[in-house]
Amino acid sequence: MNWKFNSKRFWGTRREIVLTENVLHNLPRGNYIILDVGCGDGFLAHLLTLRGTEVVGIDISLYRIKFAHEKCPEANFIIADGRHIPLCTGIFKFVVCCEVFEHVHDYILIIEEIFRVIKGDGKLIVTVPYRMQEHINIFDEQRIIHALENRGFTVKKIYGIGFELEGIGKFLPSAVRVFLHKIF
Repeated sequence: MNWKFNSKRFWGTRREIVLTENVLHNLPRGNYIILDVGCGDGFLAHLLTLRGTEVVGIDISLYRIKFAHEKCPEANFIIADGRHIPLCTGIFKFVVCCEVFEHVHDYILIIEEIFRVIKGDGKLIVTVPYRMQEHINIFDEQRIIHALENRGFTVKKIYGIGFELEGIGKFLPSAVRVFLHKIF
């Protein structure tokens, strides 16, 4: 299910689709507001709005926010840095942050900001690539658990999807892993 925007840009790569399906599976359906930190092109926001969820998406990229708003006008998008979320404290029951922490040096500040805006009984869903060397930050289970728990979160569930978690991906050269991620 690829959403074609123009001949050069696809909305919803295979990897994004697999990730969003897993995120959606872990969120209840219903009429609630969810914060999507690092919403990018708005693919997840779009799928959430189709389920009746109100979405507030933030991203630092003006280009990506414009694209997201064009593709998903039902959601609310804000140009903002995840390290300084311009929203009130404790207002979201659900927050998602997909494929963001590996791209920024100070992802801990984003975790702290998410902790600030989420309700005490709220649920955070985070996705990060597993041991991908091509990123600023490289994550495995222990590193992401440690980062979240040291900032006040309780990690209840962690699981993996994709090629690298099947064991052989980490032994392949970087270019091959990136290629295989695009396929799987």
